[in-house]
Amino acid sequence: MTIVTYATGTTTTDGTEQFLSSPNVAGKFQLQTDLNAMATGNALVFTAYQMAIAGGTTRKLWTYTLYGAQPANALIVLSAWIANSLTDTNAVRFSIQLTFGSNIAIPWKVVNDDATADTVKWNGTAVASPATAGIPDVNAKNVNNVAATSVTTINANLGTTQPQNFTGTGASALVKVDVTDIATAAVATGSAQLGVNVVNIAGGASQGAAGYVGTDQSKIASPTTTVDLSGTTIKNVDNAIANVTLVATTTNLTNPPTGPTAANVTQWSGGTVPAPGVTGVPIVDIKYLLGTIFTEGAAGRLAAGIIKFFNIASPAATMDHGILTDTVTTTTTATTATNLTNAPTAGDFNATMKTSLNAATPAVTVSDKTGFGLVDGAITAAKFGTDAIDANALKADAVMEIQTGLATAASIAALNNLSQANIRSAVGLATANLDTQLDAMPTNAELATALAGADDATLAAITALHNFDPATTNVTLSAAQAATLADIILRRSMAHIEASLDGDTLTDRSLYGAAAALANKVSKSGSTVTTYRSDDTTALATWALATDSGADPIVGKDPA
Repeated sequence: MTIVTYATGTTTTDGTEQFLSSPNVAGKFQLQTDLNAMATGNALVFTAYQMAIAGGTTRKLWTYTLYGAQPANALIVLSAWIANSLTDTNAVRFSIQLTFGSNIAIPWKVVNDDATADTVKWNGTAVASPATAGIPDVNAKNVNNVAATSVTTINANLGTTQPQNFTGTGASALVKVDVTDIATAAVATGSAQLGVNVVNIAGGASQGAAGYVGTDQSKIASPTTTVDLSGTTIKNVDNAIANVTLVATTTNLTNPPTGPTAANVTQWSGGTVPAPGVTGVPIVDIKYLLGTIFTEGAAGRLAAGIIKFFNIASPAATMDHGILTDTVTTTTTATTATNLTNAPTAGDFNATMKTSLNAATPAVTVSDKTGFGLVDGAITAAKFGTDAIDANALKADAVMEIQTGLATAASIAALNNLSQANIRSAVGLATANLDTQLDAMPTNAELATALAGADDATLAAITALHNFDPATTNVTLSAAQAATLADIILRRSMAHIEASLDGDTLTDRSLYGAAAALANKVSKSGSTVTTYRSDDTTALATWALATDSGADPIVGKDPA
């Protein structure tokens, strides 16, 4: 067996547990440390961990503590051996932790009792150097317990991936075969080809003539595929051809059809026939009318005119030289209307008709329409144009009727001549002077008299509030109020105290600082202790820690 170094280094302690090495290979491991740096006041803890089964939990195996300076003959400390067979992470771990004293540097090494062997002799004879490092050269004396002496020559291809009896090398290595018979029949020795005599196809006897393969037209794999039969004469077609899509040219058609033949026309003069709107009725584009090329001035006029003219579900009119002999029910636009016997009975004239009517001179006077009237609200200001009604448009009796409904000159003059008495009467005042009807504001003497009439308790309370000074005035709390205040102080959280701006600066030399040292996080690094705020991150104060390894440890506290 060979002792080999697995890991080594020098670690300076910092007061925390520091892992030195974590072996995860098979072997036996030992921690070796040099404790020359340990001094009075130091306490150094050694710990080992191990995992029992694959995929298990790494648990503490042993721990021991050394104190103070070590004797000169015991400065090198060797741990117990730990046997391991696992490859899991942290299968074995070694750590140190300085718990007292100043930080020190510890040199260390983890060794492995390596069970590997290096064979230099075999049965008393030195082993020859191998051609490849790590792979022994072997001389086979027997194969399957048969002496190898009968093997006179080892083929050069033995041990390679290339077969024997081939014509090439590497990827082009092909097995060489010499075919002389097939099914006991000798192979023709003529040109370099393999003659085949096909007597059956798919289990059935071949029907072709000598030198040919017979085909079955009903078994064509793709009957819709175009087949070029140019140069081929089709002698007879016994069965009717159901559908001919396109026949470009027919030559020597000796027996054309003598009767009507149903055909499905898909092309016309080389162009594809469009699908009809109604099944069986072809779409026809009119190019000629009675042998003359049809023109319509501009494309689409004929179709648009026919659609417009005949867009009547049940027409009842006839046409004779452009004169309608039936009643026109509705005319959207008429340029000229002669003898319009029936004027519109509903709706309104358009702008052009109104302009024409306004410009025309009436031939008759519109007489009064006796018995007609207007509904309430029919006439509004919006119904009249600017200056639509002037003095000439109203009759004298109409003007008189309007004036009668208006206020008279005497009424308007009365409003202009209102007296003070009229106004006082309207607002409810009895006399002419306001100062005699309103109470006067109280004088200082009247205010003093009113205060003098107040009871002593009310006046004392007012005075006390006026003279209150929180710096000099004592406030007496009841027992319940004092208990509530004490509860609030004791239950106040550290975070609220730290967020407040009241009082002195936060320090450890205060009631808050004393409570923080007991309730908040405290850490130690060497001989320095740090107290943190309530967030366990922000440092509140640091202070030096004095230790004595010979002092008695404190194990408990029990107040009387």
